[in-house]
Formats: sequence, structure tokens, C-alpha cells
Amino acid sequence: MQVQLDWTGRTLVARLAGDFDEHGAEVFRLEIERAVRRRAYDHLVVNLQKVHFIDSSGLGALLGRYRRAREDGARVSMVSAPPHVRAVLQMAGILQWIPLYDDEPTALGAGRGVVQG
Repeated sequence: MQVQLDWTGRTLVARLAGDFDEHGAEVFRLEIERAVRRRAYDHLVVNLQKVHFIDSSGLGALLGRYRRAREDGARVSMVSAPPHVRAVLQMAGILQWIPLYDDEPTALGAGRGVVQG
């Protein structure tokens, strides 16, 4: 899996592409950990638009990052999940902890307390 990271102020946007499986989960963990060690953050936005597949390893990585973000005083949001990924997130109950938005601008606005739409 590929992870592209971009900063918008104190928000880290992670755009994922590929399979969010055991290998992808490890790449996600390492890349996010490396980024947040170097710079303080308030919000992590995980863009799932180009994720082809997600399994329990990917779900575990998302929940692990959610727990870590809470310890850091930050939030996590997800955006742009394809229908098959959204279905897995719903079945696993992830959406009760990590909000899912339609797109990055909406998630970024929610992170600032701005309601868009």
C-alpha cells in the first residue's frame, strides 16, 4: 500500500492507495508514526478513496491510530471510502468511533468546528 502524507496546519492528511491488509497496515503505522513524531498534530484525516481492500489488519491499524490520537489529544477522521470499504467499516463497528466524511474539505471543516454544506 502507498501512503501519501500532507500537512494542512496541524492536520495530517494521509491518502492511502492499495490493499489495507497486514502489509498495508504496517506501512500505515510506520508512516503515520514517523510523521507525528516530527510534528504536533490535532487531527488525522485518512483518505480511503483508493483503497481496494481492507481486512482485520487494516481495521486494527485504524483503531490503534484512533487510540493513539486520543492519547495525543487529537482526532481521527476518515474520508472518501468506496462502497465496499464503507460496508466493512460499518460491519466492524468502526464508524461508532471514527467519523467518515464524504470528502477532505468536509472533514477539514469538521476538524475546525465548521459545518459545511
